[in-house]
Amino acid sequence: MLDNRLMSLTLTDNRGFEADQLDLDLDDADGKIALPRRGAVITLALGWKGAAAFPERGIHSGRD
Repeated sequence: MLDNRLMSLTLTDNRGFEADQLDLDLDDADGKIALPRRGAVITLALGWKGAAAFPERGIHSGRD
């Protein structure tokens, strides 16, 4: 969980078969966050505490 490090989050839900995009800005001032491996799935769940407003969705890392 990165909730205590999250500075901003933008989810772009593209139409059709175009890939969605997730942009995260994280506070890594202490250098302890490891980058995900290429192709890793990052799961995002949005909603109110205790009741998700949107279903979880997996987004593949496009990191080079």
